[in-house]
Amino acid sequence: MKLVKLDMKEALVNIVSAYVRQAGCSLEDKVDFWQLLNGAMQQISAEEQVLVLGDLIEHLGTARTGYEHIHSGYAIGNHNQEGEDVLAFTLAYDMAITNTYFKKKDEHLATYSSSGIKTQIDFCLVRHTQLSLVTNAKVIPGEAIMPQHQLLVICLKLRAPMKPTRLMEASQIKWRTLKTPGYKSELACLITSNLTDPAGPVNGIWAEMAQTITTHATTLLGTTKGGKKPNKESWWWSEEIWDTVRQKKVAYKEWQRSRLDDNYRAYRAAKTNTKAAVAKARHKACNNLYKQLNTQEGAAAIYRIARARKRATEDITIVKTIKDCNGKPLQDNKEVKERWSEYFSSLLNAKNKRAQCPPVLPTAGPIPLIREEEVEKALKKMHTSKAPGPDEIPVEAWKACGQVAIKWLTAYFNEILKQGKMPDAWRRSEIVPIYNQKGNVQACENYRGIKLLPHTMKLFEWIINARLRDITEIAANQFGFMPGRSTTDAIFALRILTEKFREKKQQLHLTFLDMEKAYDRVPRKLIWWALRKKNVPEAYIRIIQDMYAAAETTVRTPCGQTAAFPVAVGVHQGSALSPLLFILVLDAVCEGLPSEAPWTMLYADNVAICAKTREELEERVSEWKTRLEKNGLRLYLKKTEYMAATDKSGNRDKNLSVDGQQVSQTSRFKYLGSVIAREGGAEEDVKARTASGWLKWRATSGVLCDPRMPRWLKGKVYRSVVRPALLYGCECWATTKKDEQRMKTTEMRMLCWMCGLTRLDRVQNEVVRRMVGMAEITDKMQEGPIWWFGHVTCRPENYIRNVTQKIKVEGRRPRGRPKK
Repeated sequence: MKLVKLDMKEALVNIVSAYVRQAGCSLEDKVDFWQLLNGAMQQISAEEQVLVLGDLIEHLGTARTGYEHIHSGYAIGNHNQEGEDVLAFTLAYDMAITNTYFKKKDEHLATYSSSGIKTQIDFCLVRHTQLSLVTNAKVIPGEAIMPQHQLLVICLKLRAPMKPTRLMEASQIKWRTLKTPGYKSELACLITSNLTDPAGPVNGIWAEMAQTITTHATTLLGTTKGGKKPNKESWWWSEEIWDTVRQKKVAYKEWQRSRLDDNYRAYRAAKTNTKAAVAKARHKACNNLYKQLNTQEGAAAIYRIARARKRATEDITIVKTIKDCNGKPLQDNKEVKERWSEYFSSLLNAKNKRAQCPPVLPTAGPIPLIREEEVEKALKKMHTSKAPGPDEIPVEAWKACGQVAIKWLTAYFNEILKQGKMPDAWRRSEIVPIYNQKGNVQACENYRGIKLLPHTMKLFEWIINARLRDITEIAANQFGFMPGRSTTDAIFALRILTEKFREKKQQLHLTFLDMEKAYDRVPRKLIWWALRKKNVPEAYIRIIQDMYAAAETTVRTPCGQTAAFPVAVGVHQGSALSPLLFILVLDAVCEGLPSEAPWTMLYADNVAICAKTREELEERVSEWKTRLEKNGLRLYLKKTEYMAATDKSGNRDKNLSVDGQQVSQTSRFKYLGSVIAREGGAEEDVKARTASGWLKWRATSGVLCDPRMPRWLKGKVYRSVVRPALLYGCECWATTKKDEQRMKTTEMRMLCWMCGLTRLDRVQNEVVRRMVGMAEITDKMQEGPIWWFGHVTCRPENYIRNVTQKIKVEGRRPRGRPKK
């Protein structure tokens, strides 16, 4: 392996020439190669461009399941086990295999030919952020650079890194200062001594209270400057450094004025002293930071540092230029804001045709006043350090005031119940567009909007949410947002069902339904009808109707805030009450449909339907489609998928057809984060988990690969971030030795990188695990099912696991050991 650095005027380019020893060499030699390549990559800065070129021997093939981000699928040959080393390496460093991204003839893809057999073993890897610079990749068939190998040509453009766009930020109150000792009690004294009387018009009371809180918080805590957010990391800068910088500038100007040699030498000496002072100050500040992190009190800041270092490596941070509905780029600030407003206004106000809901008699009767215990319980549920709504009052302000705030809020919430109206300030919200990391970054359709609501309104919603849950019932097959039910329950039931059918060599037909913009397209009248159908008292319905009355929102963009526009359809994204309202609507709409678990399972709008025959499945999906469209919701058949679960030797049925439309058939589906394969087993899910683990690893590599970070702290971050991604759903796995070895190899590679070790260091795995305080991952994989068994054994007979276990599948189990 060789590494060449090209120091160009536009950029610094690293070219890594790699050659893997031929197939048949020892495993130790292959591991040594990958350790050597990893060491070379870790020496290259994230700002530098890099190309990895060479004969990597491994065969990738056209299959790219789980690696869509790095492998485009244009390849030849068959995938082999060694090919996963290339894929894991590429994924770990967020690179892309360029010669799989261009559709070519086979002779322009094959890099190796022998005895009439052509395959692809030479590859070019670039950082994913550089992929747009690659314009072409092809093989020249007639040019043999050595026997049996063909010439692979990569065309790319080199450009200097662009300076990131700075975000215009509004001035904000420094609520984080409340974590400093003394500030919380002082703010509480200021607010509690100026509390207004909660009795009276709710608008006037809230306006006066909000003014009191923001005024005292601004005076005590201060505000940010706003404007353009600085990019420089200068938190360690001091006044002494400023003095040396000023002396250097004075010496420079004196030399420029006189052009004397003595003045030049004085300027050079001042410049050297300034560099030394800056380096010493930064080194001292970093030492203090690492010493602080090496304590239990300072360890909490590690996650903030990990997020900051991850953001520093992101290629796309702020995007101002957005395309209009015709694909034309918009750069004018006013046009950009109008485009964002137009997109979200059309998204949040689109209505589907629906039939009239049948009449339902309202449930009359008074409702009890809110008690202080309810407010205190709701206040404990709300998390701190969350972005506040337009009123800039976070929940920390109320928590700081303690019992006095609870009493005031209780009286004020009861005033809202009596008057049947909440303050108009709570009707306004802000939408923050978040790029979903796929598709064109300039297309609004590739962003999801996060709505910021007033925290005090969310506190009120938590109280109403708790009361509605006490008086309503949800079907047992709904696992989303329900206490005592989780994704693991649904995943476990589906795996048990598929294993029962595979045991008897019978086919199980599954379909996974996708609803089109389900949260944003729920008709408001359907919500009120569903609440009445669930016998919710009319007083609560009037309160919820008032929460949605005259609701309006704005969009926070890099170009500023858009004008407000009304929102007349759907439930509020980010609301504490919205999840419950949505599942109540879905439960009322689907009442009467065959919905016993595990044959039909829902997690909010994720629906999995199972049937013994394809015809039965088609009938049930058609019933769901008709019922949803009748009530203003829509089934998105393009993203709905069908799978016939059977043994490898079984025959595959034709595609599912629903009302004349074909539903695509798949061999694997990621259901609630866990991959369900057609042949059963956990192998596909283990592969997906290792890929997810590498993504989490890369997101925290700024901390995990820092040689100055304490190892025990690295182990803490790894246990709380990376390992949960690796072991998600392991309670439901029936693993093989191969699966355990795959997971063990993946984790040991990560732990060795954390500790800065290679195979050449000859450190045993047990020693590496002790360095970071980590138990063996295979032990955790075995503990998961045992813990889950104890969990489900204590559950009642109607629990989903017990119901699934009692299902009898027709047929006779064949001879031989059952497959895992």
